[in-house]
Amino acid sequence: MHANSSYTPRYTERRMASLLGISEEEFSRLSHSGLRDLTDSYGVVYKYYIQFSPNNDKELLERLDLNRSQTVYFTPDQLND
Repeated sequence: MHANSSYTPRYTERRMASLLGISEEEFSRLSHSGLRDLTDSYGVVYKYYIQFSPNNDKELLERLDLNRSQTVYFTPDQLND
């Protein structure tokens, strides 16, 4: 997290798995960056992301809504529920 970020959402495997549409066990098998934030020039978090290793199980990766960088983005609202 950036030092000037004021809030870190609760990050649990259960929560992330639910948002990704996979089981907690499947999420625990994935190699990934962990939850990261993107901030604007004022230090306000406007988006979170997780980047997944391309070396993960291909079938499991195909079930995720990944972009070309093997990344999934979340809004703060998605994580604050």
